[in-house]
Amino acid sequence: MADLYQAVTTNIIAIFLIAISAVIAVWTGYFARFLYSKPSLSHDKRIYFPYIIYTSFISLWILSNAYFQSSLLIERSNIVAVNIALAANIFSGLAFIFAYLFSCRITSIKENFSLTYTQKFLLYTSIIITLLTNIIPKINITSIDIKAIGVFSINFGALSFIFFGMLIIILLLTIINLLILHKNNTCINRVKAKYMITGIIAFISSTFLIHFIAAVIFHNFSAAWLPPALSVIEVFLIGYALFNSRFYSLKYIIFITSSSFINIIFYIVPVILLELYHIKETPFFLVLWTLITGFFWNRTLRLVRLISNKIIYHKKGNPVENITKIISEFKISTDLGISRLNAVICSNNGLILQVSNKNQLLRDYFKTGRNILLKQDLDVLLNDNISADNHLHLVSEQLHKMDVTLVVPILDENKKITHFYITSKEMSNELFSCEEIMGLQRLFERANRFINTEEKVRKSQVLAGSIAHEIRNPLSKIKYHFEKIDSDFLSAHKKSINSLATIEIEKIHQELSEGKKALQLGTQFIDVILDELRGSSISTSFFQHYSAASLTSQALNDFSLYSEEHKKRIHLETTNDFYFYGSDTLFSFVLFNLLKNAAYYFDSFPESHITIQFENNKIHVRDTGPGITEEQLENLFDEFYSFGKISGNGLGLAYCQKVMESFSGSISCHSILGEFTEFTLTFPAINIQSNGELTNPRIKQHLSGQSCLILSTPRLSKKLTENFNGLNMDIECSNDPYLSFTRLKDHPFNFIVIDHRLYITHYDQINMLREGKYGHLAQITPIFIFNSTSINLNNDRVSVSKHAQGYIDTLNGALAFECSLEAIINNAKFAPLGNLNDKTVLVVDDMHANRLLVKAYLSKEGVNVIEAASGYEAIEQVKKNNIDLIFMDIHMPGMNGIDTAKQIKKIDNTTPIIALSGEYGEQIASDIHEIMDDYIVKPIDKSSLVSLTSKWLIINKVMD
Repeated sequence: MADLYQAVTTNIIAIFLIAISAVIAVWTGYFARFLYSKPSLSHDKRIYFPYIIYTSFISLWILSNAYFQSSLLIERSNIVAVNIALAANIFSGLAFIFAYLFSCRITSIKENFSLTYTQKFLLYTSIIITLLTNIIPKINITSIDIKAIGVFSINFGALSFIFFGMLIIILLLTIINLLILHKNNTCINRVKAKYMITGIIAFISSTFLIHFIAAVIFHNFSAAWLPPALSVIEVFLIGYALFNSRFYSLKYIIFITSSSFINIIFYIVPVILLELYHIKETPFFLVLWTLITGFFWNRTLRLVRLISNKIIYHKKGNPVENITKIISEFKISTDLGISRLNAVICSNNGLILQVSNKNQLLRDYFKTGRNILLKQDLDVLLNDNISADNHLHLVSEQLHKMDVTLVVPILDENKKITHFYITSKEMSNELFSCEEIMGLQRLFERANRFINTEEKVRKSQVLAGSIAHEIRNPLSKIKYHFEKIDSDFLSAHKKSINSLATIEIEKIHQELSEGKKALQLGTQFIDVILDELRGSSISTSFFQHYSAASLTSQALNDFSLYSEEHKKRIHLETTNDFYFYGSDTLFSFVLFNLLKNAAYYFDSFPESHITIQFENNKIHVRDTGPGITEEQLENLFDEFYSFGKISGNGLGLAYCQKVMESFSGSISCHSILGEFTEFTLTFPAINIQSNGELTNPRIKQHLSGQSCLILSTPRLSKKLTENFNGLNMDIECSNDPYLSFTRLKDHPFNFIVIDHRLYITHYDQINMLREGKYGHLAQITPIFIFNSTSINLNNDRVSVSKHAQGYIDTLNGALAFECSLEAIINNAKFAPLGNLNDKTVLVVDDMHANRLLVKAYLSKEGVNVIEAASGYEAIEQVKKNNIDLIFMDIHMPGMNGIDTAKQIKKIDNTTPIIALSGEYGEQIASDIHEIMDDYIVKPIDKSSLVSLTSKWLIINKVMD
């Protein structure tokens, strides 16, 4: 054991050189076998043969140098050493000569890569000089003085300068050839040349410093073994450049090699120290240290790479890590991940492409098991292979047309290609480095599940959205038939049959009204679903001020429960009402969700009940059901989190939170397990200065110069008159409806405002007014009710809304008063009844049911409705008729609504065009805003349609 250790430590450099020689020999054999196994490269083998010969001589040169670092140097005679040195010169000289031949071949522009006469002359002359100067005795080396293993000096002959000068010339000519290659217009060749030049320069530098300066000038041959050892760098860099079309960046090579080298040094230094201090227990420590090295190698390597990474790349990190870290963005969104990835790899057009017939060529390319497509690989393959498959040429042409240089296939769980990531560098002369390719492959091996999942979700959203959108058409048809039943059957039978039958008809009419309300609510929720599926943020452009108590009461009336007994267990306290700025539909969604969750436990908790209270811009919805644990409360508003219910999907409360945030408010929950659960809806406070004068300019503009009759007690009339202060209105007050109505023939008013109590007690006079007993002007005068006591008008709407056109809130502050007036203006209720008579409206829609529904609604208001089933027909109707207003469907076969509107605007720019659309995305909203005047969402409801019609045919003209 000791003798073996002594032999190894004595000849360690020799063993090291022999190992390097063997590695290069194996590499040469591998490269030759690779060349032989590719018959398609036969016409190019003359390029690679010089490289094989060059590496073979390098291997022999290193092996001959190992002799001078072994014990054979002192065991054999000086003559053997001289002969070995001369052989080493021949090996090195021939290696450099064939390296030059190789560089001439790859830069040759002649057919079959032939050499020029000058190159042939230099080549043959160099071979002759190398052989003659090292075969003829005493010309190059005269003798060698040997002192110890690796310690010797060489005595050169008088003509040795010829040999070494020739080598320097050959090396310089080789570099010149590689520089010529570097100027090649092919990007891949420039990169290859960089590697080759780097290898040769590294070798020349070490050879010049050690063999020429140190050895020849200073006669110091102690480091003569280093240039042969370092020649392995040149061999592998050139071989790497030849063998590959993908390359690591210089920084990454330094990062990997330096961190590995430092880690190796860390474990070698203790062994060297043991040898220097001649510790007797060295064999034992070697075994122990080997075990320690095996256990800690990966741990220390990770630490060293972490430090090297910070030093070389600073804070940016290496490309592999930077790319693989983007997986966090892919978890959020594919678009976000791709955007971040493009920035990291400096790509200008990277995108995810779904597999389709358009990219069948790419799909076929990967069927052979390839895991990435690089245009640089393909170009090299096509250049080296004359008889390449035509399919590869087609793939190359497609990449060129798409301006793509890299394609990464993305697989699903069944290893089937579903998408491609295609990209190219911002700079056309840049290549993707190996570390970038490695990072991309690692990234998409992990990101594929997020991409495919998002694609499935997107398809599901499109399908769900399409279903929700298509539901609109049958809903429109149902609404139309509801209207026909109501107008053609129920209204006619009320006047023609006996009182008992009339009671039954009234019940049917009530049920029909409930069906209409449910249908309208379903339509509104379809709009919510479509907005959510589109991923759109909740738009606030159509938010209005609403009474919280009013909307809550309305929502409770619309909310469906399993039984009347369940309905009695919901208690609403309407005191402390307040106004908020938001959407009635979205508010109903939130309240319905909370009620549904609480009512779910009514059967399992028979004593539970729900209480809804208002307090300081807050709504408290409290139920005495099972309660919620603290752990459940933490995740309550997370998407897809559900508990306790079999059919829950966990989206309801998450969307409720989104709605409340769009109101600039919040939703929170407090619960005690087994006692209660309380949700609190918090709305932002709305501040308005009440200085006795209305502040809304739109109200002032609309009511200025109007005449108003106020029917109430003198005290309340005075207060209401003060509320109208500053509007420049003609106001008359009375507490006798009968007397005031009889005077309306001679002294008409624009509208009447009546106290709620007087409306109830004088209902007969109001009914007579509407029947025309007080004249036609009185019959068409709008009537509005105001609340003189703290009652909730919403509870009496069914009974009092028959002859009244709206409600004015006078008890809940200036904001409530202004909001109620604004709602009346928005719904065109200040206009005289029957104000739409003799107006002509064009309805353009390819769906017959949609046109019928609009016609049914507007015809009742005296509107003359003209139908058009296409854009072309609409243009003809505009040319033939005097149209006051146009309702235009957006999506129609042939000419769509947007293009039709553009053509109509060229014919008549004054006629308002209102979009009649089943969806309202951002692009459609932009087009409507640019081309049309307003929009209404299908399926429409009568009040919205009539209000919008009145707005454009009456209100806007009043404003003008």
